[in-house]
Amino acid sequence: MKHTVESVFFGGRRELLHEGVDAYAEAHTSTPPELVQRLEHDTRGRFDSIMLSDRCVGRLLKILTTTLSPELAVDVGTYTGHSALCIAEGLRDGARVVTCEIDPKQAELARGYFAQSPYRDRIDLRIGPALATIRSLDKPIGLAFIDGEKSEYWDYCEAILERLAPRGLIVVDNTLMLGSVLLDDAQATSLHPVFQGLRDAIAKFNKRVQDDRRVENCLLTISDGVTLISRSA
Repeated sequence: MKHTVESVFFGGRRELLHEGVDAYAEAHTSTPPELVQRLEHDTRGRFDSIMLSDRCVGRLLKILTTTLSPELAVDVGTYTGHSALCIAEGLRDGARVVTCEIDPKQAELARGYFAQSPYRDRIDLRIGPALATIRSLDKPIGLAFIDGEKSEYWDYCEAILERLAPRGLIVVDNTLMLGSVLLDDAQATSLHPVFQGLRDAIAKFNKRVQDDRRVENCLLTISDGVTLISRSA
């Protein structure tokens, strides 16, 4: 069995160790509700599925939400609604998730799925710039999931930290950016310009988080990298 495989993305290349690990992880992760499965299938058929948080991330969000039991959660980057549905599933009655989306077309698909969910009363979809939405919130944020515009990750994080509950948690997606964060700046110039910009934004964000003494952080190597951030003790 091969232990490495190369795949092409945006004109660059990455090396995947232990071929099949992602599939194995998904196969050993709880199955999401049928509605979430239909949303996954619909998104892959109509939009760019690379922007869809995978099943392992979705179940992680549900478990973290259930464990933390936040009164208010924030979802930065609704896309088609996957992460918001997973968070809403884990919320207690009376709690809510404010989910932020800039694209009305994507928000409309998400809205349709939210309407079918038994947890629809827990979901508050806001269309517009996420930073403005975050800054308008007047309650402590118990859980936040960041998967929006990569160049604005630090701004989202700062705005959420200002409003984060004492035991709150920030979850940040795509912090490995398909492994491109392992490239040095010279090597990164070989990437497609669009992807190079994404890589640069994530690498800069990761460094700022690592250097920030206000927080504790852990980068998990699941999916495309998920960073957990909490206030320092």
